[in-house]
Amino acid sequence: PDAVFARIADRPGSVWLDGGARAEGWSYLAWSPTDVVTEAAAWPEAGRRLTGRGARGEAPFSAGMLGYIGYEAASTVEAVPPGRPTVEPPVWLGRYDGALAWEHATGRWVLPVH
Repeated sequence: PDAVFARIADRPGSVWLDGGARAEGWSYLAWSPTDVVTEAAAWPEAGRRLTGRGARGEAPFSAGMLGYIGYEAASTVEAVPPGRPTVEPPVWLGRYDGALAWEHATGRWVLPVH
């Protein structure tokens, strides 16, 4: 996955979910999301909108939502003090129509089926 991600890393929204050095499991590469949410107040509704069925494949994940919700976004849904400002947005959620999956046990790449 290292060499493949190096080739796509500069594309918008590139993500690598690294399954680690274990002999089993999966790692995923995705890029160019079809939709992105970075507004903290919008994430609960947007998260529901971005989830859903995408491409199907052999891998446990082949399409859907990837990203993060930082601690700074908590005050938009709970009565907690706002978090401190950060360089990164408090929320980054992307909808991906597909992802390359690398199976650790076999060393093979799996593509989603549209």
